[in-house]
Amino acid sequence: MRNAVQVLIFCVDVFLGTAVRRAVFKYWRMICAEMRVVGFDGKRIRRQDGFQALLGVGVTLTDYPRFTKEYNAIFERLFKKHGLERLKPIYKASELQGIFHGLGTEVIEEVATSLLSQINFIDIYYMHFLDPAWNASPRKQSIACFYKEKIKYLSPAKFIDLVEGKFPALCCY
Repeated sequence: MRNAVQVLIFCVDVFLGTAVRRAVFKYWRMICAEMRVVGFDGKRIRRQDGFQALLGVGVTLTDYPRFTKEYNAIFERLFKKHGLERLKPIYKASELQGIFHGLGTEVIEEVATSLLSQINFIDIYYMHFLDPAWNASPRKQSIACFYKEKIKYLSPAKFIDLVEGKFPALCCY
């Protein structure tokens, strides 16, 4: 969304000027205040016994400005509490764990708990194909998919490899 906004700013500035840009973004903020915002992510789960699955999560917000305000307040409080400087507006979970490691704060748990009241819905998506009983049978499990105009038969593990990066988009659909 950030890239789309930057492109929009550039186009409006070039073609219409700064005064019009201010009016457009005032209207944009009004739309965002009323708009439902949804985010998706996914992850592969693997176990030692060969089990593999894809897990997806969808989060829905109906008050994005309030969520953003709360999000920023939480991070300002956390960084200030530990005497750290917040260098950017958004951090990855791995970055937060590195920053707060050894400081006695379970940062991911604290942020999630604090933001939970701002979230309207959490949807969980799960895709699992590797049933050990099927794989041990003479007729092993396979998945047919179209690939370059032909049907290609894949093992469940190969199919998971194929869709893993796109799984959040599948969850969204």
